[in-house]
Amino acid sequence: MKKEFYLGCFAASCSPGTQKWHSQSSPMVRGGLLGSVRVPLSSATCMSWGGAHYRTFDRKHFHFQGSCTYLMAASTDGTWAVYISTACDGRGHCSKALRMMMGLDLVSIHHKNLTLNNLPVANGEPLFQNGVSVHWLGDFVFVESGLGVRVKFDLTNTVYLTVTAEHLAVTRGLCGVYNNNADDDFTTMGGTVSQYAASFGNSWKVPDQQNEDCSDAAELGHSCDVSGDPAIRRRAESVCHQLLETPFTHCHPRLDPEAYIDTCLYLYCSLPTEERDSAVCDTLASYARECAQQHVIIIWRTATLCGRVCPRGQVFSDCVSSCPPSCVSPQPPGPAAMGQCREECVGGCECPPGLYLYQGLCLKRDDCPCFHRRRTYQSGDEIQQRCNTCVCTAGQWQCTGEKCSAQCTLMGGLQVTTFDKKRYSLQGGDCPFTAVEDFVDRKLVVTVRCGECAAGGGFGCLKEMSVTALRTTVIITDTGTVTLNGQREPLPLVTGDLVVRRASSSFLLIQAFGAQLLWHLDGPLAIITLQPGFANKVRGLCGTLTWNQHDDFTTPEGDVENSVSLFASKFTTEHCALPKGAPPDPCTTYTQRRQYAETVCSVIHSPVFQVCHDVVEREPYFRLCLLEVCGCVPQRACHCTILTAYARHCAQEGVTAQWRNHTFCPVQCSGGQVYQECGRACGGCCSDSWSCDASGGEMSLKMCVPGCQCPPGLMQDHQGQCVPITMCPCVQGDKTYRPGAIIQNSCNT
Repeated sequence: MKKEFYLGCFAASCSPGTQKWHSQSSPMVRGGLLGSVRVPLSSATCMSWGGAHYRTFDRKHFHFQGSCTYLMAASTDGTWAVYISTACDGRGHCSKALRMMMGLDLVSIHHKNLTLNNLPVANGEPLFQNGVSVHWLGDFVFVESGLGVRVKFDLTNTVYLTVTAEHLAVTRGLCGVYNNNADDDFTTMGGTVSQYAASFGNSWKVPDQQNEDCSDAAELGHSCDVSGDPAIRRRAESVCHQLLETPFTHCHPRLDPEAYIDTCLYLYCSLPTEERDSAVCDTLASYARECAQQHVIIIWRTATLCGRVCPRGQVFSDCVSSCPPSCVSPQPPGPAAMGQCREECVGGCECPPGLYLYQGLCLKRDDCPCFHRRRTYQSGDEIQQRCNTCVCTAGQWQCTGEKCSAQCTLMGGLQVTTFDKKRYSLQGGDCPFTAVEDFVDRKLVVTVRCGECAAGGGFGCLKEMSVTALRTTVIITDTGTVTLNGQREPLPLVTGDLVVRRASSSFLLIQAFGAQLLWHLDGPLAIITLQPGFANKVRGLCGTLTWNQHDDFTTPEGDVENSVSLFASKFTTEHCALPKGAPPDPCTTYTQRRQYAETVCSVIHSPVFQVCHDVVEREPYFRLCLLEVCGCVPQRACHCTILTAYARHCAQEGVTAQWRNHTFCPVQCSGGQVYQECGRACGGCCSDSWSCDASGGEMSLKMCVPGCQCPPGLMQDHQGQCVPITMCPCVQGDKTYRPGAIIQNSCNT
């Protein structure tokens, strides 16, 4: 047997941490190959670095200097394959090129350019398409598929190919047969097991137009022996034996460096002078990364040894964090997650400890900007969040802690969102319910009555709402009729306890002390807004206003129910039978309506509502829309009510979507009015000039009311026409006087 240079440890003279290294012959070394230990794992990784070195799935190291295109690894059934080749530019600089077949998708990396199905992917740009994921970390690009295959590549010479345990015993190629047995790793394309790396590697050559004139690799033995130059070997040993010195010794008990030393020597002796340094550095880095996977972190680079210069105050790490602290996500994860952040272990630049990454810069925490709705704010900037003011401080918003008003929504038949944002469906039948009851101060009671749905979806839709403020009760029906203590009244209606006015073409507004209620005239929708003074004082279908959903189903007896029907039955104001159990899903009951429902409701996810998507959660409204449309007679515009509620919610948060048109939920405005998503709650009519201040106060100024209203500077007169405020009539008692009219009031004119 040919004598090989081998670095080993005599069992009799070594113990962990005190190894003595010798040059010796070893039966483990055959034909320049180093054996490996069997380690059963849930996944396995094949590696290649330095342009000529490989480590199989079963951790067998070998050298192979083929210049053709080879099958690096593939499944035996052909569902995926990774091909590796050498690509050189006109100046003689060479790097590895990869072609990856992942099912029906082709990913190519050639001269540092990545393409997916022949379409270029910009460096640094993440991508997910057809089940193939591309993302970037440090110097490496990651290509993954749902087939249990992942490739990491530094776009030069270092490749990691990882497969999951489902590929056990079904791989082929230069990475060997993954079966935790290194002895059969040199299985050739013909099925025999070769003794030599060259014949094994050559057997996996595949035709490639770009490498047509390439030739087979030869089995030459170890390059340091072949060179015949003792000076080269000495220089190689002086460089590569650094793996035997501090700081690498910290990892020796976990990872035997012998294979890496042999690789380092081989690459140094076989490569041209200008390529030696990078190959040596790749080898040392590969050892350091493997150590990091064993939770041994080695800081080994210096200005003179494989030093890397990073831009903008960053430092180089062989195990860069995949979740680095940044101004966008500054909080360091917990101890367990911190280990996961370094799990990938790839080299790259990152900020030193204590600094935060922002647009490539490493900033102190105090210099970080803040972010809100895709906008950037500098330290000291202020924004308004509902009733609170937030100040940007050290990259985080510091907000005042005021409790804001809360909103309950009842819509359709019957979908409820409580003050504390708990959502549920209720089979209301034709029952009346208490929606809000002030059981402490007895200032407010709101009841709603359900009945037959106008859209033909059965029973349970909102038909009327009764509001009692102190001693005054008004009832509003779905037709817009308003009665006061049993008597029908015209609008605006002003009493000492409450005010009712038509706020827009689509909504009536009821204002009582600390409460505002919007009643939709074009579909079953009621929006009840309470000031925080009602906190812990209310109960009913709208919940408890405690900023805690868990007690929303509190009954008049003080119990908290789990069942919607049992909870609702405690708030029926008449003896009536409620349907038992959860409401059936109308999209399951009327399966033929589901496709139409998904078509019309999908507008919520479309660019029409794009401005809303960052501001208001859309999925709950989409689900509500499906329920309403599936339970609705075909071709009736039941979706418009839900979309009105969603658009108003967005407008209330400061963004307006122009979603209506002349065919989709159209609204015709008359008298010079225009449709507004966030119309004013008060001050749009001539009559408002003497009723606006009656109640509501500051809250009414911040409330959005969708519908037709007069443009700014004009007001609606009693005939529904938009006129300048100077043309508004005057009202005294039950009499109306035109502008310019003169009356005698006692001794005054």
